[in-house]
Amino acid sequence: MENPKLKAPRFKSYAIWLFFIFVAAALIAGNLLWMNLVLTDSAENVSKIQMAVAFQAREVVKNFIEQLSGDILQKTADFLAGEDEEKINKVLTGLADSDEAYFARLILYDKEGKETLKIHRAEAKYLQETFKDVAPEGISHALDGKRWIGKVEFLGGFGPVLSVAVPIRSAQGIDGVLAGDVNLKVLAGRLKDFKPGKSGQTYVVDQAGRIISHSNYFLVISGSDWLSRPIVQKIVQNRETVDGLNADDRYFNDAGLEVQAAGLPVPEFGWGVVVEQPFFEIQTSSNQILTFGLISLGIGLVLIIVLNINFLALGRTSAALEKERDRISAIVSNLTDGLIQYDPDFRIQLMNPRAEEMLGIKEDEVKDKIVTRDFDIVTRNAKFKALASVIFAEPGDDKEKKGAFKEKYPLVEVVLKEPQERWLKIATVPIADYQGKTAGFIKVIHDVSRERVVARMKSEFISIVAHQLRTPLAAIKWTLRMILDGDVGQITSEQKTFLEQGYASNDRMIFLINDLLNVARIEEGRFGYEFVETDLIALIEKNVANFQLAARSKNISLIFEKPAVETHRVTIDSSKIDLVFQNLIDNAIKYSLPGGRIELKAEPYKDRPFLLVSIKDSGIGIPSHQVPRVFTKFFRGDNVIRFQTEGHRPPARRRHLG
Repeated sequence: MENPKLKAPRFKSYAIWLFFIFVAAALIAGNLLWMNLVLTDSAENVSKIQMAVAFQAREVVKNFIEQLSGDILQKTADFLAGEDEEKINKVLTGLADSDEAYFARLILYDKEGKETLKIHRAEAKYLQETFKDVAPEGISHALDGKRWIGKVEFLGGFGPVLSVAVPIRSAQGIDGVLAGDVNLKVLAGRLKDFKPGKSGQTYVVDQAGRIISHSNYFLVISGSDWLSRPIVQKIVQNRETVDGLNADDRYFNDAGLEVQAAGLPVPEFGWGVVVEQPFFEIQTSSNQILTFGLISLGIGLVLIIVLNINFLALGRTSAALEKERDRISAIVSNLTDGLIQYDPDFRIQLMNPRAEEMLGIKEDEVKDKIVTRDFDIVTRNAKFKALASVIFAEPGDDKEKKGAFKEKYPLVEVVLKEPQERWLKIATVPIADYQGKTAGFIKVIHDVSRERVVARMKSEFISIVAHQLRTPLAAIKWTLRMILDGDVGQITSEQKTFLEQGYASNDRMIFLINDLLNVARIEEGRFGYEFVETDLIALIEKNVANFQLAARSKNISLIFEKPAVETHRVTIDSSKIDLVFQNLIDNAIKYSLPGGRIELKAEPYKDRPFLLVSIKDSGIGIPSHQVPRVFTKFFRGDNVIRFQTEGHRPPARRRHLG
């Protein structure tokens, strides 16, 4: 008895072959039927192709006029509402002389219909006397808030133009009218690829049967009148659709070639679109279609075989892809950071559960919606304010800047008040398509609320401790000063030396406590500035004079080179800048060996209204690998720690400088 398990694969193989034979037979029959129709009724098939081309060309014509009158002219008019005369002139001149050459002339009218500005394209200026005035009905139409499209006019030596007028709209109503003469020569470039076959062509005639778009430039310039052609009469005068199957749809064109033509009216403007193809090419195309049919039949049979062979493989691949998609979806759903994906138009595509929790909204509420800066106002839903704040987070204001001048998409921080107070760190990650173009963005949202609370508590702790320490340190300083001054009795020179060392150490501790308090003020946002006009050179000279004694005690030359210019007044916070120079000069002296040199120099900064001040010393310097850490809190270089002196470099002033 035959094993059924052995029959199953064989039966499956038979089924696949039967399916293949059925599909192949259907493919062969379909191709033979299609080729028979092509061979028996070539003219009808050509007509369909020509009608399809004519339909596409008509859409191009309508879209062209819509683009210029609606998108470009109307948007320009709306943009100009309320602008000053200089800006209006600049915008209209740029539009008239643009590389696209859309407009030969632009005219501005006020709300009374009075002409206020007229601008011609450079190549049309010599013809400005031949331009006709915009029809009063067009201006009146536009002042009523409606777009107006006139009739085609021909300018000798320039070609056809079409008058268009649109309202200038503002919040107060209609402010005026912007009219333009559309350069219809540009239309030929839009239609150059819409032609049947290799030698066919498409042309457009106006309501009078004149050529306004043709591959032959001179026919357009001269405004050739083809109303005598039967096909043009039917399309323009009778507004008929011509399929090219009638005897009078075949004629000899301007090049002397016998052509078969089809066309459609453009009722919106009273124009007509005509598509013509040389008759010899139509006959050739039939043979080409037959050859193509046979080739496609062979390719189809090969594809059927390949598809059958790869059917199961594709099924396995699809299952693997589905599994991988589920795995990625699970990862995204369980991320501890929030994730929002959106396209370049700010349309939300994805939001993981963590982002929903942080922002207090659900993905279903915003998916496929375009987010704007005032999304909460537009949607009348206050809870969407947090989403808009995250999507449009930028460095500056109350958002912490993180390398905004170094990165195209900086890391920023925002503070949300709703649905609950949160500190969020937001990274923007662009998504590139296979061409390397930006196809969308991902916002990665990290909740740093706990870190901010800890930092605030730490700052408050430092402030409290510093305040508690400053009082006893001040008392110690006062006591030591009394002893050194002999107020409590005479002391020996050895005792005085020890007491002076203690006094200096106590002073450094007070200095450090003050710096800790300044650090706390900076982190709490209470380290304010008072900008006043100050003589910067005098301020520097004062500091140099104050440190001359300390410099001479170490045999160090302290030199200040003044600028040649006389004006040295700048707007600064003089007390803060004074601390900066004190700190820099003090450190330069402390970290320079005896016999060293310190140079301060002030000079104009290039050709800008700034003063550049530089300080150069012969001290131990900062190791190059530690330079990036100069403006971090409590930083001291490794070489400073090994140096004999205490290496004082107040952290608060460095933070202020940073």
